[in-house]
Amino acid sequence: MNASNAPIADPAAAPAAPGTTRVTLKYPVTQDGLTCAYLDLRRLKVRDILHADKQGHSDAEKEIIQFASLAGVAPKLIEELDAADYAQVQKVVQGFLQ
Repeated sequence: MNASNAPIADPAAAPAAPGTTRVTLKYPVTQDGLTCAYLDLRRLKVRDILHADKQGHSDAEKEIIQFASLAGVAPKLIEELDAADYAQVQKVVQGFLQ
């Protein structure tokens, strides 16, 4: 996790990183003893799509790679998201394409 996505239990304790959209997780993820309660997503760029195409095999894998890149976290953290939280991330990223 990067500095803009500090693993804290209270998302209100830190403001969203500039230029990002915050997704507060209904079901925080704990990985390596750290709890991530939110993801700050930056806007999608063409380079993110190209990178995911080179790294992923299935559409789902490519999407996970993109989301991890936008949030500045490891793909493994995205894989641990509850389906409801994942759907919220999908909705935010889809909004970036409008």
